[in-house]
Amino acid sequence: MIRMFILILVGVVLMPMTVSCGETDATLEIRPSVNPISFLSEKVASDSQYEEASLGYAWVFPRDHGSHEAFRNEWWYVTGNLTDGRGAKYGFQLTIFRNGINRALHTRDTNWSVNNVYMGHFTITDIDSGQFYQHEKFSRDSLGLAGSSDTDLDVWI
Repeated sequence: MIRMFILILVGVVLMPMTVSCGETDATLEIRPSVNPISFLSEKVASDSQYEEASLGYAWVFPRDHGSHEAFRNEWWYVTGNLTDGRGAKYGFQLTIFRNGINRALHTRDTNWSVNNVYMGHFTITDIDSGQFYQHEKFSRDSLGLAGSSDTDLDVWI
């Protein structure tokens, strides 16, 4: 087991070195780091492809707990407070965002096509110690990596 771990670690360290050995200074491109939110807002389709939320919508549950592909973005969230067995108090929040990429491409018949990008954001606060923890995850709706049901509250990332 340790031998396998060492082999994987060596491979991960050496792979970038061997790949970069083939590049010369003339072909080396320096890329600034990319903020996923900024990247997505530049790449998504125009708002005209999506419906706008309006007053008078006739809500139907549990269907309206699910996704609404006609709209560009939406989110699901849950917040709460917890107390452990020792009486320590915590607050938590989980939000999953869906951002439509391009409605015109939704008809592509391949498991690799991407229609939506999802972001999960989880936080927990240890109230007694004042510590705050957070984690984010981005994924796409291809190959079952992330998604949401349009009939009920099934959302995953």
